[in-house]
Amino acid sequence: MKQIPDLVARPLLLTYVEDLTAAKGIQFAFQMYDKVIEKWCERESAFVAPEHLREFSERLAVEMFLAGGDRQMERIPEADLQPLATRYEIHLKSWQLRGRSLLNRDAAGNYKFSHRSILEYLFVKRFSSGKVPDHTEPWTDLMQRFLIDMLHSPAHLVVPAGTQLRAKLGAAGVVSRISEQDIQYVWIPPRGEGARKGDFWIGQTQVTFAAYRRFAQDTKRDIPQGQKGDDHPVVNVTWHDAAAYCKWAGGRLPADAEWVHAARAGDLKDPYGPPDDVAWHSGNSKGSTHPVAQKLPNAWGLCDMLGNVWEWCNDEPGEGVRVLRGGSWNGGRGGVRASFRDRVVPAGR
Repeated sequence: MKQIPDLVARPLLLTYVEDLTAAKGIQFAFQMYDKVIEKWCERESAFVAPEHLREFSERLAVEMFLAGGDRQMERIPEADLQPLATRYEIHLKSWQLRGRSLLNRDAAGNYKFSHRSILEYLFVKRFSSGKVPDHTEPWTDLMQRFLIDMLHSPAHLVVPAGTQLRAKLGAAGVVSRISEQDIQYVWIPPRGEGARKGDFWIGQTQVTFAAYRRFAQDTKRDIPQGQKGDDHPVVNVTWHDAAAYCKWAGGRLPADAEWVHAARAGDLKDPYGPPDDVAWHSGNSKGSTHPVAQKLPNAWGLCDMLGNVWEWCNDEPGEGVRVLRGGSWNGGRGGVRASFRDRVVPAGR
C-alpha cells in the first residue's frame, strides 16, 4: 500500500484497495484510477459490456464536465442521459447501481459519478486521446497532474499537440513526456508571437552514453571510444551517428534555427544565465565531460544546451559541412552562447 501513490491522500480509493493492491506496476496516480475503472467495468459486465461501459463513461465525463456550468451541477437527468445510454446498449431502468458503482443516482434521479476525481480522470483520459473538443473550462490541479503523469508514462500515448497541452497545463510546469526508449522530451512552442505552427519536441538533456549504448546494441553499431559514465553525454559521434540515433529514437536532428530557439527559450539574454551556472566549459570542467543535468536549465526546462559537449544540427550551410552548436567542456566561455556555432565535416568527431 505504501508504494501506491496518493492512496492515503484520496480516501475514495481506499474503497477499492483490494483492486489496487492486486495490481502490478502502478507508478502514477492516473493508473490507480484506470485500474479502479477497469474493475468496475468487470463487475458491471452482467448489465453492460465492459468495452461499452468504458466508452460510455468517458463520453459521459466529457458531457458532464463541459455542460456542468449550464446545469449548475455535475449531474445529468435520466432523460438527457438516455440517448448516450441507448448508443451503448445500456438499459438504465434495469441497470442495478450497487454500492461500489462509480456511477450513482441521487434522490432526484440525476446521475453522477461517485467522486469528482473519477469524472476528472475520465475527462483527462479522453482528452489525452484527442477526443475532447476545444473548451475554456478551467482544469483543476488534479487534472493537470493526471495529464503530466500521462506524459511521463512511456506506455501512455498522448495525442494532442503541444500547444493544446500547454494551454491546459499553464504554469503547472514544463510540458514534457517520456518515450518508449525512456528518453525525456520537452515541448518547444512555435517561434513568433501568436504562432500556431512550428512547435516541436526536443530531448531534455544531451544524449547520455547509456541511451546511445541501447541504440548501438539495437542497431549493431560500434560505440565510439572515449566514453565516460552512463550519465555523461555520449562523445565522439559523427553527424551520421547522431542522425541515425535520432531516427532510431523516432525523431530527427533539430534544424539550426530550431536549436537556437530552444536554447534561448524565449529569452534575449545569451547565455541564459551566468556561464559557470549553466554550462561546463574549459574554465570549470577540470578537463572532462560531466553528468547531464548538473547545471541550471533554461526557462523551458532544457539542460546543457550550452557546454559539456557540442551538439549536431541538421543544417548543411555549405558544401560538405554541418552545423555544431552549444560549445563544450574544452572550449572557452565565449563558446557557450546560443549565437555561437561551428561548422564541421559530417565525419568529424
